[in-house]
Amino acid sequence: MIKLLTTIGVLLLALPPAYSQDAKTRVAKVDYSEVESLVETVVLAKPENRELGERFKAQVAKIEEAQKQMQKAILSGEKFNPLEASLGMHGESRESKKVDALCEKHLLELIETTFEGKYDIILRESYHSSLLFTRIAIDDVTVILKQELLKQLPAVDAKSGKKDAGNDGLEKAQRDVELLTEKLKTLSNEELIAEIVPGARVKKTGGYRYYYGYMANAAIRKEISSRDSSIIPVLEKHSDDDQEIADAVNAFGWTVGGICKGELLKRREANR
Repeated sequence: MIKLLTTIGVLLLALPPAYSQDAKTRVAKVDYSEVESLVETVVLAKPENRELGERFKAQVAKIEEAQKQMQKAILSGEKFNPLEASLGMHGESRESKKVDALCEKHLLELIETTFEGKYDIILRESYHSSLLFTRIAIDDVTVILKQELLKQLPAVDAKSGKKDAGNDGLEKAQRDVELLTEKLKTLSNEELIAEIVPGARVKKTGGYRYYYGYMANAAIRKEISSRDSSIIPVLEKHSDDDQEIADAVNAFGWTVGGICKGELLKRREANR
């Protein structure tokens, strides 16, 4: 989704009947940045949401083009009206809010069916978490929800005659991404950007390369967000890199430059 989630949202599930004041509050968290693209893909693939999906994707493309033109004008020193340049982005809010609401509803339903009342509170963790300290144990259920969403990704169109590759390679990809996540912490800012997995937009799921590429880039984006301000010059350096990156099926179609610009924008918004 285009909208940047910069705060923690609390999703309250119905408390089980046997719950009492003496029982311990059960808390979990989900890193929304790691499942955002997946839940969006699942939701917009539903037949009843296809028209909304087409409008949403068209708006995303329009906004991306406007951002490119704005960036080009800034770099070339051309005069431009920021207000006029932003007018084309107002429509994004309307479609984005609809998609956000549908995605949150789907995630809530998935949480309820997956955990069946196990947790009383589930935190939606995203960029700049406001949680500083807690004495309550918090389970991270991100991987579990990601696996469930991967199972819900749309299969290949039956008319193509091709079979969906399913979850083949998923477990190995997950193990390798866990190793990569530890490696990323040791890399310099420049080396971190170089680790981004390139790839073209895909129309079907399945296979090790698909799962690894998508999940590895999610881990890299998370590590980029965790770095201090020393990464800003590196992000600016690569902000015009148009190399497409590996992502989830029917996802936005990010580039290396898009990732860098998005991170720079989040930091500017956070500092306002």
